Amino acid sequence: MVKLVHLVMVQTGLKKALGKSKVVSEMTHADIAHSLKGYKTGTYGGPMKGLMKGQVAKYSDADLEAFAQTIGK
Repeated sequence: MVKLVHLVMVQTGLKKALGKSKVVSEMTHADIAHSLKGYKTGTYGGPMKGLMKGQVAKYSDADLEAFAQTIGK
């Protein structure tokens, strides 16, 4: 979870990660949870899909939900 927290916190500023992602700080908790779970199942994501799937694969949906509550709106 520490790697995931670090990855998201690096990307949480006021700009898009690599100019491609949504601005995480502007997303709701529900949007973040949906995105993280979608990355895990492969049903969500554009150019960052492969990178993110590897980051979230080992976490349970409950872990991802709990993490989503710590960031966003």
